[in-house]
Amino acid sequence: YRDHLFLGTSEAAGLGFSDPREANSRLEKSGMEAGWRGAYSLDSAFNQSLGYYPRGTAFFATINAMARLRLDRVSGYLLYDPAHAPGRVPVFSCADWGGKRVPVLVFDVAGNLQQATHSTLLPATRKRAQSRPVTALQARPFSCSAEGESGGRIVEVSYDASAGSVTGAYVYNGNGELVRALSPATSPLTWDGRDEDGDPVADGTYTVYLTTRSPDPSVHMPAATTRVGANTNIPTPSNTWYLAEGYTGSNTESGEFDTWVLIQNPGDQANRARVTFMLPGGDNVTREYSLHPRSRFTIHVDDILPAAEMSTLVESDLPVVVERAMYFGGGLAGHDTIGVNAPSRRWYLAEGYTGGDFDEWVLVQNPNHTPAQLKVQFQTQEQGVVDRSYGLEPRSRFTIHVDDILPDSQVSTYLECDLPVVVERAQYLNYMNSGHCSIGARSPSTTWYLAEGYTGGGFEEWLLVQNPQDGAARVEITFMELDGTNTRMEFDVPGRSRYTVPVHDFLPGAQVSALATSSRPVICERAMYWNGRSDGHATIGTPTPEYSWYFPEGYTAGGYEEWLLIQNPWDTKAVVSVEFMLPGGSSQSIQLEVAARSRFSLNVGGIIGETEVSLRVSSDLAVVSERAMYWRERYGGHCSIGAMQ
Repeated sequence: YRDHLFLGTSEAAGLGFSDPREANSRLEKSGMEAGWRGAYSLDSAFNQSLGYYPRGTAFFATINAMARLRLDRVSGYLLYDPAHAPGRVPVFSCADWGGKRVPVLVFDVAGNLQQATHSTLLPATRKRAQSRPVTALQARPFSCSAEGESGGRIVEVSYDASAGSVTGAYVYNGNGELVRALSPATSPLTWDGRDEDGDPVADGTYTVYLTTRSPDPSVHMPAATTRVGANTNIPTPSNTWYLAEGYTGSNTESGEFDTWVLIQNPGDQANRARVTFMLPGGDNVTREYSLHPRSRFTIHVDDILPAAEMSTLVESDLPVVVERAMYFGGGLAGHDTIGVNAPSRRWYLAEGYTGGDFDEWVLVQNPNHTPAQLKVQFQTQEQGVVDRSYGLEPRSRFTIHVDDILPDSQVSTYLECDLPVVVERAQYLNYMNSGHCSIGARSPSTTWYLAEGYTGGGFEEWLLVQNPQDGAARVEITFMELDGTNTRMEFDVPGRSRYTVPVHDFLPGAQVSALATSSRPVICERAMYWNGRSDGHATIGTPTPEYSWYFPEGYTAGGYEEWLLIQNPWDTKAVVSVEFMLPGGSSQSIQLEVAARSRFSLNVGGIIGETEVSLRVSSDLAVVSERAMYWRERYGGHCSIGAMQ
């Protein structure tokens, strides 16, 4: 992984190491990966006789390594793999240099050993090696959360192998650094998203590496790896949901605002939900609702609280998924976002712009019964950082108009509070006649996946990368198109600043997903505009893919288009099932394939006709999914990442 050669327990023992980590460390420092086994198995006379060569004995030992020979001195076996071309292979590690005798193995075209010269120098047992790899290796779920508030608490890594053959399990980060040694007990292994010191790791994808040992020296059991993730950013089906933004009033620019709360009940049982609307100053209004199994439920907040600002808390008897959509400008424009499962003391917002006719608002929900103190740091590309502090009333929502602090700026935001709160960002343009919204990120990550992206037909796509730390981050973006074409770009993001990528300039006319990998944990969002910027949408990415995704919102009637976007970041195709959950509890499903390292677009209305709908996406490989909606002949639109499981 990442240009490193990993040795397992049996290979390390053959080199004289009891710990494979020590052997791997020595290999990295040597830079002679192929030659180690041969060098350590050679007689001292051979070492001395060849010591004057620039690379010493290891230079000649590579011949045996390339010929795929292995001398196991403990058992007295000389093993060879069944991949030899016809010819002669000298066995330098068994040579008699004083007598000038080098044994040679002669193979036929089928890879069978036909003859051995100077056979008395060779071990009595010469066998064709067998390979018995670890099978059925996978992580379910793909991701875990050390905090246990977004995502499950553990990942289970299961596999099939003979008892005692897996001798070690190690978690490595994307830079090849050891994060955690796991107990090599019987399958499944578990990881809780923490390092050796018990601290939560940064969000992102990691590699679990299994070392192996076979009791039979003629049977080779290669080391095995699989990928896992840590993800505290993306919510899961939960009993508790928070939505910081919400408005049902009007203004002269945007007209009336309509706010809708969408609740998806993905379970097989009926359910009850208690919804609390938190107003500025601390007043609360509560309603209760019954939810059908495997269905979606809609609340028009304007019917309950006309002309009000509010944040929302949803509490349910059984796990549900919650989203909020808002429409304005006479219904021509709107924005939407998934909620979050829990408050946090830290939040990050990569996107933000206050120039021209753009207005940026940061929305903060304090669900606690006591006041809270909030510190905000605005991190810009051109003007450095600007700090502000605010007091928050209990059980209320608070609004920051960023244009009043940093006019005409490209800005990312970092928020830190003494009590856990909930944060979103709303961005308006065209003098508040269009806009978009997204939840904040709870944690930076070394990897970000973004399923949606389009740069044709007058669409602009922007990737926003926030580096909240002091040192510069090296970021690589891989763009994945419908046909599996992948294109890459790299750039540096200075500390405590943000970087903007105009994807439409770099890759015009493309339907594209994106994968961002970084040398330091960062935050990544995507914003899109179209139709002369009549509207736009934005969402944070996800630090990891997952096997299941949920989308409460969805509508395909009255001129609305709904699109499901699926990104498969792996080297093999993914088989994906999509379930459409309708009001009242009826549902239907389809199955589709997503090619390797590509993205897929599904027109939901083309499958189910005109209706309200929630979605569940399930896949045999961990994938990434978003949902986009457009209306009024694509004058307006919005998009959101889903909830994962």
